[in-house]
Amino acid sequence: MNQVNIIGRITKEIEPRVTPTGITVIEFNIALNGRKDKKGNEKSYFFRCVAYSKTAELIQQWFHKGDRIGISGELIDNSYEKDGHRIYNPIIRVNSIDFLQDKRKQSDQSENESYDTIIDESDLPF
Repeated sequence: MNQVNIIGRITKEIEPRVTPTGITVIEFNIALNGRKDKKGNEKSYFFRCVAYSKTAELIQQWFHKGDRIGISGELIDNSYEKDGHRIYNPIIRVNSIDFLQDKRKQSDQSENESYDTIIDESDLPF
């Protein structure tokens, strides 16, 4: 089974391209934080992704740099030979996406949540 599921943030603005046959293609990177090491430093991981057709159009339309996205897809072997060494460069082919809260909406919501609500106990019905 070749199935990849990742939730991360898009690292830069998405620029679509269209193939000569009219298929929309986007390539983008997703960053996610890993576990902290013994020194307390958190390691970041970057995954290269590619999406085609309607999936590419949806991502390009609704997602921007810094937005959280959930993707499901499969690994594509993009390895090649260079100077007699095999270079492994896997790419995730995105089959489906999950809309998650974007960075702008998250900051707006956290500003609204910072206000304390004071309730007068005499107003309670019980």
